[in-house]
Amino acid sequence: MGPLIDGAKHRVCDRARRAHRRRLVSAVFVTIGATTACEGALEEGTARSTTPPKPTVEIQTPEWPNETRIHRPALERLTETSRRAVAASPVPALVPNDPSLLAVGLVTTGEHFVAFSATVGDVNLSVHATRVAHRRANVGPARGDRDMRGSRGFVSRNEGIWSASWLESGVAYSLEVECARTDTRCDDERYLLEQVERLVFVGPAVGEEP
Repeated sequence: MGPLIDGAKHRVCDRARRAHRRRLVSAVFVTIGATTACEGALEEGTARSTTPPKPTVEIQTPEWPNETRIHRPALERLTETSRRAVAASPVPALVPNDPSLLAVGLVTTGEHFVAFSATVGDVNLSVHATRVAHRRANVGPARGDRDMRGSRGFVSRNEGIWSASWLESGVAYSLEVECARTDTRCDDERYLLEQVERLVFVGPAVGEEP
């Protein structure tokens, strides 16, 4: 992967690409069910196939941390726009406990998600959480292959972008790190996992959730 491309065009493309991967991550975590794409058999010369039922979509109820757990120094380092977004978040908002990232980061929210993104130098970091669950009948949730924030999660790498995914507070989270080719922090997963463990809760306070 070449150096990061500055400007709005890169950010728009990058967000679209990350949104696609997050939908896949969310499906891995909160989908209950492994499915067979097609089963066929020949009977009297006629091919028969069965298609699995479509997953049902559920909106999870977050397990809201007590407001005493809000990391006030991190919250205060966010811009006013980002603080307003945190107050309106439908899920517990986690951000990196890194002053350089918080100073330039942006928090955005939607009906079912909250996201943080920041670029400092040659590194872009983003955090995403969603309360949307896609479930299939008769199959349990996927279990992560490593310890992560007191839970079990997954780590993957796609097109040079490191991604960690886990469940916390009853919803699905992911953190992604993208580096320029010359930045050694993406040579392995250590920087990614360090940032996962350094995430702090910044709100909303109990009773502020919509």
